[in-house]
Order: sequence, then C-alpha cells, then structure tokens
Amino acid sequence: MKPTNIAIVLLVLLMGISIPVSYAEIIHDNASKINNLVVDREDVYFFEIDNSKQSSTWMPDTNVYAHDDSGVRLVSDIHFIFPMELTEHGNYLYFSKLEDSCIGNVICDYQDVVRMSKTDGSFDVIIDHLKSAIRLSVENNGIYISESNGNIWKFNHDGTSPQLLYETNNIIIMDIMTEKDGTIYWIEEIEDQNNSILKMEPNSDPVTIASELEIPYDLKDDYGQFWNEIYTDMNKGLSERTKITQHTDSVDTVVGDFKNTNPLSHKQAGNHYGPYLIVGDYLLFSNNTDNGSAIQMQNTITEQSYDIQTVDYKVEFMRAEGDYLYVIGAHQDRFLIEKITLPVSVPEFSVLTITVLATGMFLAIAGFGRFAIMNSSYR
Repeated sequence: MKPTNIAIVLLVLLMGISIPVSYAEIIHDNASKINNLVVDREDVYFFEIDNSKQSSTWMPDTNVYAHDDSGVRLVSDIHFIFPMELTEHGNYLYFSKLEDSCIGNVICDYQDVVRMSKTDGSFDVIIDHLKSAIRLSVENNGIYISESNGNIWKFNHDGTSPQLLYETNNIIIMDIMTEKDGTIYWIEEIEDQNNSILKMEPNSDPVTIASELEIPYDLKDDYGQFWNEIYTDMNKGLSERTKITQHTDSVDTVVGDFKNTNPLSHKQAGNHYGPYLIVGDYLLFSNNTDNGSAIQMQNTITEQSYDIQTVDYKVEFMRAEGDYLYVIGAHQDRFLIEKITLPVSVPEFSVLTITVLATGMFLAIAGFGRFAIMNSSYR
C-alpha cells in the first residue's frame, strides 16, 4: 500500500474514535427556590419551595420533585417544613424535616427523618425527635446521623435498631461523612474559629486528624478525605477565603485557595469564587468575577485549569454524577437546574486525555501523510 493510502486509512480510523461532545441542557427553569438535589443515574430529585403556600412557621412549604425521562414531576404532593439533608439509596429518598411539634414554635429545634419512595411518593417518618441541625449519611449497612448536641447514631434503613456510636458533652457536630466499611468522619466545633475533624473506624476509638481549623465544612471522601475551610485574610485588605484541603495517609495537602464571593471580599481587587466541588483529581468551582459565572475545573495534581461552561446566572450548588455536572443556578428571584457534560469521567479515562491523545495522533498522522506525499513526489 502506498504511504499516501496508509495516511488516509489512519485518518479514517482516527475519525472513528468517539470523543464526547460537551453540551449543556437546562432541565428545569423559571422555578421557585431550589436548595438541594441528588442524582440516581440520570434521574434528579430536588427540593423546591412552593411560594403559593406559606406555613405557620418562618419557613415556606417545600415539595419534593423529580426530573426523569418524562420531564419534571412531583414525587409527592405533600408539603414539608424546612427539609434538609436530601440523599438517596436504592428505591428511597431520605431527608430531614422540622418535627411537627415544632411548627409555630420558634424555639423548638427538633427534626425527623423521612424515607420516601422514589416511584409513588409514599413516605414514613422513620426516626423522630433528633436535635437539629442533624447531618445524614446513608450507606449499604445503614443510616448514620449526627445531632448538634454531639451524638452520632446508626440505624437500619427502616429506622429501627438505633445504636449510639459516639457522644460528646454537647459539642456541636457540624458535618458527618461515612465510608462503606463504617468508618465515620465528622467536624466538631470546639469554639469559634477552633474546630477539629475526627475519624472513627468500626470498633475503635476516635482520633483527631485535623485541629485548630477556622470554619471547616463540606467533608468529602474521594481518593482521600477533603474539606473546605473558610478563613479571613488580612493581606491587601480584609477578605474571606476558602481553602480546600486533602488528607491522605496522615498528610494534609492544600489543593486550592480562593477568595470567596461575598460583600466582604468583593470589594477587593482580583478574582472571587464559589461554590466548590471535588471530583476525583479535579476541583470544580465557579468564577464569579465577571457578569454571570464561569464554571472552571482545575487538576489538583498538575494545577492546570480548564473552562467548562459560561453561564448567565449565579451558581448556588453543584453536584457531579457520572459524566455530568448538575448545577442549581439563580437568576434574580428565579431558579434553574442545568445539566452539563463533564470533560472528565471519574474514575474512568479522562476525556481531556483522549482529546489530547487524539489531537497528537492527528498531527502525527497529518505529518506522516505530508512526508509520504513529498517522498512519493520524488520517485
């Protein structure tokens, strides 16, 4: 076969390589306030406030919605007061709500845990009278719950068989994260600007893995433990920043440090960001410096940054699932949910890497073809 024909064949083969095309789709628009969402495969479940009905508390009533192949639908037509901690496992959604006895009582701060069917919206209160604000994590072996009074519990998925795993002397627990083997991580508020992160393996005593933190939040477990920490910076004027730390094998590594988007920091020169999300080896964040926002991605190892999407709304919340990033955005007083293709599939092979390899192959083949044509012309 002639060199020119070889080059053509290789180019045709290369064109057959499937490289995902980035796209974005608004799956819910012109909505009332949306404050949380979870994803099961490509079905999205979220809370949306019903502005047409005001409860007897200081919080408006909230519905549970889903977006699936049929579009947006109500999972249940029942309203819930102050629902939080939305998560999913198997055929059910789990979340907390204000305890009924607290309705109309502004000093009452107890919550219940609800288990709701994803298909027909039927639900039960499976755990009640927990000291708010609780944190909720669901694993295959049960439900883990922390109370603000310092207790950590484990329950069966139906709310039975409570086990008190840990208790403090009313030290506030601000966040909780669990692993499949039953290892628990949590944040304790020792005092203002002095917080600790603890770890407890099954049948072991807790150990402190980080201390003297200012305002840590958002514990994650993805190739190591991650948390965000808000702190103030006095350089070049007072500003508020967020530091993202990775804890692996007893070593803490700062993988990101950004000036937040808030009135305090906004007055200072330079870029400002937030919210933030860890996905494998990548940090996703919203750059809010210009009008609208630009969702960006940074490799935590190489520190190389990529633009994912420019949006014309304020990014309120992000969650990654599979090949997609789901974003809650706010535009004036209306909310939306946008589904955006991720440039990487974690933990699968990186689409960016595929693109780089394909580009390199294309250039190499093009060069080979040019060389072959030139070489054949001298014969």
